[in-house]
Amino acid sequence: SNDDLLVGLPSSGFHSNGYSLIRKVIQDENLNFESPNPINNKTTVKDELLIPTKIYQKLLDPLISKKIISGLSHITGGGITENLPRILPNQLSFEINLNQWELPKLMSWIIKKSEMTEQEALKTFNCGIGMICVVSKNNIKKFSNYFQDVGEVFYIIGEVKENKSNLYQGRLI
Repeated sequence: SNDDLLVGLPSSGFHSNGYSLIRKVIQDENLNFESPNPINNKTTVKDELLIPTKIYQKLLDPLISKKIISGLSHITGGGITENLPRILPNQLSFEINLNQWELPKLMSWIIKKSEMTEQEALKTFNCGIGMICVVSKNNIKKFSNYFQDVGEVFYIIGEVKENKSNLYQGRLI
């Protein structure tokens, strides 16, 4: 309903999306997978790109069984732009504040080097959000308490709206 908040869970990295673009940028910058990570030279490009995809199921199961979460959108290929609308009924849309979390540094670097727009980035990469949970305002305290108890991070990134059009506020890049 339009009383629901959108809660973003951080991704662990690229989650296997956008790799043809990533390869092109790495080549254009005369780097290879063994090169030092341009963001943190204590690691290699490969170290950063091979971080496993975070699996959210075990973390979210208790919240799902207690019906604290009313919807889930896994942010895979197509990014937030294409995945979130799939779980919302036609009469609802979303509003997201892009200033509520930070773009992962290597992702930001790849996006800048590829000269893609913010819209393209939101459609290509998860942009640091691996899963979006739809949580009613009534349940946000329970959600928050659980996440604090298990020591996991989340961001309230937006809300569900009566259908106008999907809106992004603020700047990601």
